[in-house]
Amino acid sequence: MKNIKYALSLNLPAGSATPKPPVSTILGSTNINITKFCDDFNEFTKNEKGNINVGVLVYDDLSYDILSEDKFIEYQENENNSALSFLYRNQNIIKQRVNLIIEYIEQILADYIVFNSKIEINLENINGNQTLTLNIYVPGRNFERHFNLDISEENDIEFYRYLTNTIIEKFADSETIGISRYYNIRPEFCGEYFNGIDISNLSGSCLKLKFGSSKDEFMKVVDDYNNKIDDYLNLINKKNK
Repeated sequence: MKNIKYALSLNLPAGSATPKPPVSTILGSTNINITKFCDDFNEFTKNEKGNINVGVLVYDDLSYDILSEDKFIEYQENENNSALSFLYRNQNIIKQRVNLIIEYIEQILADYIVFNSKIEINLENINGNQTLTLNIYVPGRNFERHFNLDISEENDIEFYRYLTNTIIEKFADSETIGISRYYNIRPEFCGEYFNGIDISNLSGSCLKLKFGSSKDEFMKVVDDYNNKIDDYLNLINKKNK
């Protein structure tokens, strides 16, 4: 029996999904073939009209099932699928926390005279469990916030993948906010270790988004992020020639 790795809820235009955001952002972390998924979704919904809700169950072998909204709800509520409900809850928490971080990034960079701001994501021991935390520092405004993200270590890679995909979706085409490739600097060069990305606005206000992971799985997320940034820059260069 195949194990469910992801349980996702999507709202998409019937019969006309494309492998672009929001589909690519939501499904990017699953590693399934997004183009094939769009073909399957469009076939599944070819007789429907308007936007419809569907559920997607992705298995550990990267196969998947597309379910109607009613079937997906029924599957979640089945007492034999409590693990699925728990997984679905975790994925919703990840989306909520990523949206929170994006909101803070936009709010901080809406201020055109703020410099040296930092958003740090770390793995810390909270009540005996390794949990992701969020720390925000805006020194020019004496603003500081600290959050328990309530995301366990076993889900941190999925969180980082969804976060980096969302950053690209939100800011790659932005006319007011720019993002860098992921990079790291050792303490002997800047006084402290940094691994993350720079996010800045037109006036030069900049915040550093620091990631508190160096796992092999995390570095795969980084490689995927940098490759997407490079692909985007190459596309822009071709358009400008």
